Amino acid sequence: MSRGLNEILDKATNSHNLAERIKKNTQGTEDIFSSWTDSLFVSLNYSNVLDICCGTGNQIVKYATNKKVKNITGIDISEGSLNFSLSRLSELNSTAMIDLKNISMDLFFEKRHQKYDLISCFYGLYYSKNIKKLISQMINCTEDGGVILIVGPYGENNASFFGLIEEHYKIPDLVKKSATSFMGDDVLPELSMQTRVQMKTLVNKIYFYSSDELVNYWRATTFYNFTHEKAVRLDIDSYFVKHDFFIIEKHIIAFIATKI
Repeated sequence: MSRGLNEILDKATNSHNLAERIKKNTQGTEDIFSSWTDSLFVSLNYSNVLDICCGTGNQIVKYATNKKVKNITGIDISEGSLNFSLSRLSELNSTAMIDLKNISMDLFFEKRHQKYDLISCFYGLYYSKNIKKLISQMINCTEDGGVILIVGPYGENNASFFGLIEEHYKIPDLVKKSATSFMGDDVLPELSMQTRVQMKTLVNKIYFYSSDELVNYWRATTFYNFTHEKAVRLDIDSYFVKHDFFIIEKHIIAFIATKI
């Protein structure tokens, strides 16, 4: 893995930065995103779940509070995020058996033959070193009739902010791809070969009301660049002289893939 990729991955898996991004990405729109997420599960029947890149535990908590779920496995490369998940789970009265593992998604399946009726991944699959192999392994570890649920950004996601930033420097290709084209170009073709895929989308508008708010958000992202902060900040300050708020549109897509 290159130094640049290592730095991006370290930033992406930092539990503080992750919490900051999640906080802002749902601020003021929690009900919209939460309701949309809940709608993805309405027609699904599952009791044995694997959550890949479980992070700070948003999905793990939902699974743990579902009385039909008996077994939950969560994996993440960030030990800090897993510890945060554990603290959240300790506050619940869940009857499910929960096992959180500090391991890379690319290594997890190497000696794993257990099958699940639901495998989920919300934001993170794009950090796999071999996405074709990983999706094939996910399908192999899904029960017949079971579901793989993958959620991530796509299309015009972050377009307004990327445009502002790239007036000053080029956003790393991995970051740009993961935020826009990865789901359609890399995930969907692999899923479509062995599963029946249903798609759902959401556009979530995030409002920023000051320069400080937008700059602090940028600092927590994987494309923050300290070298260019002064110049970017000047542009952001100039924008807020003329406007009351800045909008970043989060374009989100879900693939609900049923194993045939």
